[in-house]
Amino acid sequence: MDSKHASAVSLGEQLIRGRDRLEKRKKNMLNSIYHALIRGRDKFEKWNFFDLAKAYGLYVEDISQAPHTTGYYLLFAENGDFIYVGKADNLHQRLADHFGQDEENERISGIAKYAIWKSTQTIAEAEEAERHLYDTWVRNTGLPPFANKHKPPNRNCGTTKPRSQNSASARF
Repeated sequence: MDSKHASAVSLGEQLIRGRDRLEKRKKNMLNSIYHALIRGRDKFEKWNFFDLAKAYGLYVEDISQAPHTTGYYLLFAENGDFIYVGKADNLHQRLADHFGQDEENERISGIAKYAIWKSTQTIAEAEEAERHLYDTWVRNTGLPPFANKHKPPNRNCGTTKPRSQNSASARF
């Protein structure tokens, strides 16, 4: 029985290490996407979900897997076109709202099919990322993202609550 227990522990440790490596890889990959888009290494035509997924090896997860953390996100139409950038105190709830029956923004409702999200430690970090992504899109295209009704404010209007989880994911 001791050998079975030892094997289970070893397997469990291996699974935990593998999960931790996967989470670190996902975090690094989404940081790369963010920096590439902000720094202009990718032209605005590359802001297509399918191009990003292919270029950065995005993982497909169910929307219910979005973390209950602060973060920012990008929404994409069925053809993969970028349509919206936002931030949230609770990514899980905000994305569920966007993809739910009660979405009030008619430019998102029924159009948004895909999302890429990233957790941040504070709402201030999420707001900064949202502003940078929005401004980069406008600088490259001359127009705001299709579904953004307003430019993100250039201020920290939220609290800087630290978060214990810093994960990154992509969602179809």
